[in-house]
Amino acid sequence: MPLSIHFYNLAEVSASLRYRITSGDVYETLFWCNELIQSGCASDAISILFDAWIWQKGPFAISWLLSAYDTLSVDEVTEESILQSCYQLRRAGSIDHSVWRILQMAAHQSIPDCILPFDHTVPSNDKTECHFIAALYQHRAYTAWCASTLLSSDRVWELLEWYGSIISSDVRDAYQRYIRALQEYDKLLGYRSEAYNIITRCTAVLTACLSVKQMTQSIKSAVNDSSMSDHISRWPFGCMGARLYSIPAAGLYGTRNISNMDELYVIEPHLIGSPYWEDALIGHAHIVDGEINWISDTLKERFYCRYFPDDIPDEWTAVEKCKSHGPGVTAAPFHVYVRKYVSRTARLCFMDAIPVSDTLSCRSLEEFVEMHLVGINPWYVIRPHVRRRLLLAC
Repeated sequence: MPLSIHFYNLAEVSASLRYRITSGDVYETLFWCNELIQSGCASDAISILFDAWIWQKGPFAISWLLSAYDTLSVDEVTEESILQSCYQLRRAGSIDHSVWRILQMAAHQSIPDCILPFDHTVPSNDKTECHFIAALYQHRAYTAWCASTLLSSDRVWELLEWYGSIISSDVRDAYQRYIRALQEYDKLLGYRSEAYNIITRCTAVLTACLSVKQMTQSIKSAVNDSSMSDHISRWPFGCMGARLYSIPAAGLYGTRNISNMDELYVIEPHLIGSPYWEDALIGHAHIVDGEINWISDTLKERFYCRYFPDDIPDEWTAVEKCKSHGPGVTAAPFHVYVRKYVSRTARLCFMDAIPVSDTLSCRSLEEFVEMHLVGINPWYVIRPHVRRRLLLAC
């Protein structure tokens, strides 16, 4: 696997950033984010921040998405704005796994709650749309999500935008900007997919189910750290001295195995694929068929003198090597990750926990959504009399 600027495995740096967003020292979180940025993976860092926000904060940290959309979805993004966004996410809102729990309940085809009659004016005579709007009014998140699956994606977004026009004026503007940011999620995630079309739509529906008090709290301005830049500027820069933290073994649960120490003993093959190291090799070597071909011995020596001031990694001490390639949790299945890190607090889910056995064959939360929810309508298997009762309740 490619190595970062300071010889961490890039995949493990990403896993460490995702893990530290919800635990540990805030400056360690910034360290992993900065490691990705300095390794030429700034877009990956932004994608991880958005992904972590969806699964770990979501509706209860609206302020983060509003700020990130303004600063990270533009054409020119600064390193400081990424680090500031990372700091804000670490400090924003409360941990909440409602998005995951609601999607998992839908995959298990759990039966939604009944909706009470209501007398509000709605922009439709369609019973399903009325049922969806009633669920939003009554803050029944899972029922609202199930109802939304019977509607087209475009129609769900239209109704969510309409709903934003009638909610409290205190949160109306922020809510409308938030809905627009979710619709354009690819500007932060870096791509669009069927799975994330579902995930972001679910996040929007759940957010609309918040009470005004909850939404007001979630919209509170993101916290900035004026001393962050000074703190980061004091970090050492170089091969060994800048390796301030060890890869947290717990952050690798269910995502990947620990790195092989061979990556440090035979370094050159693992420079390929790293944006930073491939740029550094320009003028010194050519990459041909996945191998480094040095232009000359002189240029090779010059490269090693410049980029390996502390000796090459295979001559480092065992303690130093273990910071990035030490013993850790190996081969932990993905369902262990789900149970430990996305199945705790879910404020918008009032039903019993769902078993995680259906994640045994998955490697990521996105893959779970693709396997279980893309093209599947959870209401189609609800008992007919229950479905009639729900639809006619409004």
